[in-house]
Amino acid sequence: MIEVLVVLSLIAFSAGVVTLALPSTASVRSLNQEADLFAARINLAAEQSLIERRQLRMIWSAEGYGFEEWAEDGWQDVEVGALSQNHRFDRGIALTQGFGTSRGSVTVTPDLFPPEGGLQEWLLRAGALVRVVTFDGFLARLDTDKP
Repeated sequence: MIEVLVVLSLIAFSAGVVTLALPSTASVRSLNQEADLFAARINLAAEQSLIERRQLRMIWSAEGYGFEEWAEDGWQDVEVGALSQNHRFDRGIALTQGFGTSRGSVTVTPDLFPPEGGLQEWLLRAGALVRVVTFDGFLARLDTDKP
């Protein structure tokens, strides 16, 4: 009986070691979900800007992003709707732009002109995995052609 318990313990231990050694797809899945959400929220901001004829601004950093709207007395946090809550990345995901810029802002206008500085391109990274999101003033998209 003791021999059976020892063998079962060794099998369980070996299975645990093998499971931990396998690459996890959770980071790929969560990176894809974060990139999809990021692009969708920028598109929502562009849509709201066009429909409601107001300027919105996305403030971003390596840790997350949030949206503000222009009011008579300056930029204020969006208070209602899906853009009202700041989003924080987790699971080791970081947002950068260009050559490692780790913070900035982009203004979304109702005329849908390209943002100041032209086409915006962000990199969402989780370790060696990278997803690219681009925004041209009208549409944000997850660029599947880039690594």
